[in-house]
Amino acid sequence: MRSKGKSRRAAEPRNRLRTEPRGIRAALVASLAVATVGSGLAIGGIPGFSTGSPSAEPPDPYFPAAGSGGYDARRYELALRYRRAPNRLSGVVTLDANAIQNLSAFHLDLRGMKVTGVEVDGEPAGFDRDGQDLRIEPASALPAGQAFTTVVRYDGHPRPYRAPYGGTEGWVRTGDGSVALNEPQGSPSWFPVNDDLTDKARYDFELTVPRGIEAVANGDLRDRSRSGRRSTFSWHGSEPMASYLATVSTGQFELTHTRTAGVEAWLAVDRRFGQRGRRALAVMPRVLRLFAERFGAYPFSTTGGVVDRFDLGYALETQTKPTYPGPPGSGLVAHELAHEYFGNSVTPTQWRHIWLNEGFATWAQWLWAQSRGGQTLSSRFRSLCSAPAGSAFWRPPPGKPGGPEKLFAGSVYVRGGLTLEALRRWVGNEDFYVTLRRWLARNQHSNASSADFESLAEQVSGEQLDGLFDDWLRQPAKPEACERGEGRHGVAAAAPNPSAAPPAHAGGSPKLHPRFSIR
Repeated sequence: MRSKGKSRRAAEPRNRLRTEPRGIRAALVASLAVATVGSGLAIGGIPGFSTGSPSAEPPDPYFPAAGSGGYDARRYELALRYRRAPNRLSGVVTLDANAIQNLSAFHLDLRGMKVTGVEVDGEPAGFDRDGQDLRIEPASALPAGQAFTTVVRYDGHPRPYRAPYGGTEGWVRTGDGSVALNEPQGSPSWFPVNDDLTDKARYDFELTVPRGIEAVANGDLRDRSRSGRRSTFSWHGSEPMASYLATVSTGQFELTHTRTAGVEAWLAVDRRFGQRGRRALAVMPRVLRLFAERFGAYPFSTTGGVVDRFDLGYALETQTKPTYPGPPGSGLVAHELAHEYFGNSVTPTQWRHIWLNEGFATWAQWLWAQSRGGQTLSSRFRSLCSAPAGSAFWRPPPGKPGGPEKLFAGSVYVRGGLTLEALRRWVGNEDFYVTLRRWLARNQHSNASSADFESLAEQVSGEQLDGLFDDWLRQPAKPEACERGEGRHGVAAAAPNPSAAPPAHAGGSPKLHPRFSIR
């Protein structure tokens, strides 16, 4: 796990720094330039202060250019104006943060877009860019422990990002507006951010769009107003969020405020889908009740969903409002709502632990199918284990995807889900559900690794599980336990324990929309 207090950016040549034409700023730059001559000090030249580069802790190995350290982001306020026809986005992003080491400069991620000005604590700040790295040097150095506020003004034409796995993410135009989906690296294509899984923050959005268009974001709608030919929507997120889960959708939506399973909900359905879109989300209360029974209370103050019309080929678990490219089947709804627990509330420390998101959501989707009278967990386990040992079905192992291009390999989902089912069959329902509940309670709105989960499962069960997890998560071959079909109490371990697993609901089996993949 990388410490948030350590930065990972490489030092930048000093002559790349842009400065504002202010006397105090010029004097500071001049004095620092003198101090650095022959001194061997880091950029900024202030003894004991750093530019957030570099540390002994490695960056995320899958995305080494992303994220920074030296500070803790606390809140982002995104004031955005968007017009679809010219695809023009103008933004003012305000970041409240705490310095957790002495800083003479710090970094954000931003891809494309034109930065027109930066301020730190009300003073103009120097800035320069290299790829997605936006390096900021405040007029006054920031001592460790100091709270500070950064304002970045920018505009431009946001471009979708082509990810290493081959998919498209970031800010994407739709037929009547736009959608922003970011997993894993799309966020910097439309706002400056510390794009680090472990630096969660709260988000507020003020979205201004042409009148007749709705704008939807994470959290709760606090206000909407009209001024001339424009409408403004203000959304507030109460809980911390990883940057890849931020979202904005603009378009002609039917926006509904309701309550579902006791939780406040905001539903945005593209008007062209009408009743069909609303019916698709009507399953949410039943899914949320099942998950609350099995996993514990829903971890956020709001829930919801966005049913839009776009052609990216996937749905995404954007926090508090999963985004669907059309009316979803109930299995897809279950998968994305499971992510509110597994991935959104408890987020991996690094992307190589992605099975903690996708394997868990896949298993929860199977649980939902069983609860509706579909295939049982045990039957599914036996069926999937029939895949031949030499089949690509088993590769890559979910705990070692091998690189960013394999993050969303089918085995990360299915073999990841089978890993949990193998654990349940071995330790039994009671210890299994206790493990899941403790996992979610201990790490709520935080980050954890695969090693953390494995350790917790051993603590709860009182058993050594190294072999089981190694077999299922890290070995490239078909797991031996799958061949034997074994559990601690045999296959009968699938029988429910009423104290840990409440009775299943009756009902029909879910169907995935054939065009959509799941994230």
